[in-house]
Amino acid sequence: MREKVGCIYSSDETFAVKLADYINSRHLLPLQVIVYTQKEAALKSVEQYETEILIADVQEELEWFRDITDTIVYLNNGYEDTENSIAKYQAADKLVKKIMAGMTGFRPCATGNRKTKIGCIYSPASKCFKTTLALSLGLWSAREGKSLFINLEQFAGLNNILSSAAGGLSQALYHYKAAGRQGLGKIIACTDELLGMEYFYPVTCAEDLSELENKEFIDFLSLLIESNRYEYIWIDVGNVYANPWRLMEVCDIVVAPEPLDYIGRRKVSQMENYLAASGRGELLSRFNKVALRYDEALAGYDINCEMLLRQEWGQEIKEILRW
Repeated sequence: MREKVGCIYSSDETFAVKLADYINSRHLLPLQVIVYTQKEAALKSVEQYETEILIADVQEELEWFRDITDTIVYLNNGYEDTENSIAKYQAADKLVKKIMAGMTGFRPCATGNRKTKIGCIYSPASKCFKTTLALSLGLWSAREGKSLFINLEQFAGLNNILSSAAGGLSQALYHYKAAGRQGLGKIIACTDELLGMEYFYPVTCAEDLSELENKEFIDFLSLLIESNRYEYIWIDVGNVYANPWRLMEVCDIVVAPEPLDYIGRRKVSQMENYLAASGRGELLSRFNKVALRYDEALAGYDINCEMLLRQEWGQEIKEILRW
């Protein structure tokens, strides 16, 4: 049985080797990537390897490319993507993400040890800076490793802070439901990036979440974990998510911002009593309660992510990241 590989065919050997090293060293694709600069060597590889994807920057060689594989991603020698090709000269991470989106049947990496840490931010109360805290965790953790932020609210209120250019969570869930685990490349391509943090833009249709089953989202999350792409995934859990404790069970930590008002504190107390009475008391040991200082700036009308990285509560964020 021939080994399955990815292939980069390019006349620019330096570029091809650097791209292959980048992909292989970070295990970004579920197969080893090899480099060819000569047609004869690439064609001879068919005897030894089964090429699942060919990344090529010589488009006029289409005819014999098809003798190697049907899945071909073309690169152009510019800085802008075209309808049929991806720009070579862009950030390596963005380039690889677009390559993954064009890979038919892309599947998770096989990895024995999970490296991804999963945290959810949850509170039954509203006046507690929950989403602001979740964004802060995503941004701060991006300084330490690859970080992904997911918001699970029908109306997140983040449209002036985050960009929807890549399609966001609504589009990612569509690809998941349409292709399942084979849609991973297209799912990851739905993420945007801000200050080093990747994120899915929140859903644009409220029903995308209200009709989402627990099992579906947990399987969607497992797919992201198995991609081996992220060191941190932060989930801002909204109250529309049914049975949030099911999600908490697969998380390493539950960050629980303490409410700023009396009714909010009573809601938290009721939730804790419910978890204990329903046999889920063990979950409470995963709760990391965070008492954030009230900040007039964050309660204002013009916050941005750069502001979140400058906040005085950065020390509290660093403490959470030491878990």
